[in-house]
Amino acid sequence: MMSILNNAVIFSQIVSFKKKFHNEELCYLGYFFKLTQIEPVNIIIQDNFVFFLVKSEEYHIAKAFLKRIRRQLKHYKVLVIREEMTLLRMIFSFFPDTYIHDIQLVRDLISKNIVITLFFILDLDRSIAVGNKGRYINIINYIFNNALNFPLNSKSKIKIQCKRLFL
Repeated sequence: MMSILNNAVIFSQIVSFKKKFHNEELCYLGYFFKLTQIEPVNIIIQDNFVFFLVKSEEYHIAKAFLKRIRRQLKHYKVLVIREEMTLLRMIFSFFPDTYIHDIQLVRDLISKNIVITLFFILDLDRSIAVGNKGRYINIINYIFNNALNFPLNSKSKIKIQCKRLFL
C-alpha cells in the first residue's frame, strides 16, 4: 500500500504518448483531418479499436463527428479521446461515458508494478469500462504499458482493473 503523497505524485505525473505512425495510422490521420479539419495528436489502432487523440480544446468539436465516423468505419470501434497531461486525467479520458466513483492505487513492492483500481457504483458503468469479454480494459492496459511514457516509472507496468463498489 502506498501513502496518499506517493499516490498524488504518481497520479500527477506528466505523461505523453509515443509518436509512432504506421501507414494505416497515417491514412486515418488524413481521413480524420479531411472530415473534421482537426489534426489528431495521435492515433492508436489496436484490435479493431481506433483511438483518435485530440487536443483538449478541440475535443467537443471532434466528438460531434463521432457518429459519422462510426458509420463510415463500421468494422472498427472508434473513440475520440481527449489528450491530457497527467496520468489521472488520462485515465478519466479513456472512460468518458462512465462514472468513476473512486480510484485506488497499489504498488507491488516486489515487482514494482502499479495496480490502479477503478470503482464504479453501477454495474452498467463497470460493464462499459470492461467491454465485451474484457476487450476494452485489455486494450487500455496495452496502451498504458506500450504507448504511454511515464517519467518516474519507466520500468513499472501499470494494470488498470474495474470493480463494482458496494455501498
